Amino acid sequence: MGREKRHLRRSREGLARLMQAKRLTHIHSRAVSENHEVYGNDPNHRHGGEKMKHNYRVAGICCCLLLLPLLILNWGCGTSANPVASTAGASASAATFGATVMMTPTSGAKSESLLGGLLGPSVNCTQTCSSATASLGSSVTYTLQLAISGSAAANAQIQDVLPSGMSYVQGSASTLPGGTFSCTGSTLTWVYNSVGPCTCTMTYVAQVNNLVGLVGSTLANTAVMTCTGLSTAISTTVNLAVSAVPTLTPTICMSTPTNTFTCVPPTSTPTNTFTCVPPTSTPTYTFTYTFTPTNTFTSVPPTNTPTNTFTPTNTFTHTNTSTPTNTFTITNTPTNTFTFTNTFTPTNTFTATNTPTPIVNIAQTVSSVSCILGGAVTYTVHLAVSGCAASNVVVQDVLPSGLSYVQGSATSIAGGTFSCTGSTLTWVYNSVGPCSCEMTYVAQVSSLLTSLVGTTLQNSCVMTCPGVAGSLTGSVGLQITGLLGLGGGL
Repeated sequence: MGREKRHLRRSREGLARLMQAKRLTHIHSRAVSENHEVYGNDPNHRHGGEKMKHNYRVAGICCCLLLLPLLILNWGCGTSANPVASTAGASASAATFGATVMMTPTSGAKSESLLGGLLGPSVNCTQTCSSATASLGSSVTYTLQLAISGSAAANAQIQDVLPSGMSYVQGSASTLPGGTFSCTGSTLTWVYNSVGPCTCTMTYVAQVNNLVGLVGSTLANTAVMTCTGLSTAISTTVNLAVSAVPTLTPTICMSTPTNTFTCVPPTSTPTNTFTCVPPTSTPTYTFTYTFTPTNTFTSVPPTNTPTNTFTPTNTFTHTNTSTPTNTFTITNTPTNTFTFTNTFTPTNTFTATNTPTPIVNIAQTVSSVSCILGGAVTYTVHLAVSGCAASNVVVQDVLPSGLSYVQGSATSIAGGTFSCTGSTLTWVYNSVGPCSCEMTYVAQVSSLLTSLVGTTLQNSCVMTCPGVAGSLTGSVGLQITGLLGLGGGL
């Protein structure tokens, strides 16, 4: 701004000097004429006056010729600051020399020509979006269209600060040959030492954040371009309306629990153990009062008289039974009982196990229902697992012909792995859920297959899981509307 003011001040000073030279020439011309009228045809005075008049005219013309390049230079560097004043100054200077100089500066918010296209390039920059509306969590593709004619633009820089509520999809930006791209936070920057002449495009993918407060709002995205020689930066803005999240209708897979009977074999081979079991009770001592007569013969000398003596004897018999016995022996007979005991008994246990089965649902959405050749869209795979975790889950998406995966754009659920082989995208999870989660990736439509225009590319993802009978499929269509940069039509 300071430089433009200095050029404007110099232009005005130059015009003032030209006008002063013209007035001096006119004054001296009148003085010579008056001198001629006073002295008449006096040779001495007449020749001196004509010579003076001629000298002043030559001096005025030389002064104008010296100041004219300064006026032209000041015009080219400062006309954008005050085009009306500069045009008037140019007309005044042209009248001094009897010629007409036409100099019309180019102005506009999105296009600027350096010195009318004679000394620099004509630059134009516009921005478009793949869709006028987007839902929460979906992605859209922004396209920057750059038109440079006349000559190359030096030290060109294009900067796009994403509005609050949008995030850049890493790896989705394209760059013209010879340029560099960088992303710091929400600021995207393209830098070119020299670019053009050309009509070319740069694209990138941005995702709407899952913030409920964004529903119903309009996100204004503005890109600004500067280059050497542009007095005013070129600014271009495109609006995106945010709608609600699309409603997903889950499919509930009901299954009947299966009772599984498991035969558990014995943990060891049965061993026959012979155990010596002592008597289970304490011996009982029974005292029986028995009267046993004893015939005792006593030799009595010298009477030789036999005496029959009856002597009662109390005999105590110890038996283990309560049965009276006519025995003269106390017998305590221990009895060893050998009992066959199988201590390891094989048991076949039938356990009814109720194995829970997860309820799984899968669906697929796309950030835009239509796209142009060369454009990019974001696909989202929605996975819902309830009841219990799903094991050994594999999700596979084979892209249709005409679509190619944008390397580095895929996201995975925690604990899973992702791989891409050709057009086949694969996610593998040893265990996932219960959860309601998403996987996203960016795919680009081929810009060479013009036969795709007017067709619909059907993209399907398939999920398999041992706990779910068969496989589950989520499908979404993408309509190809036209060529890149031609407004969706041939």
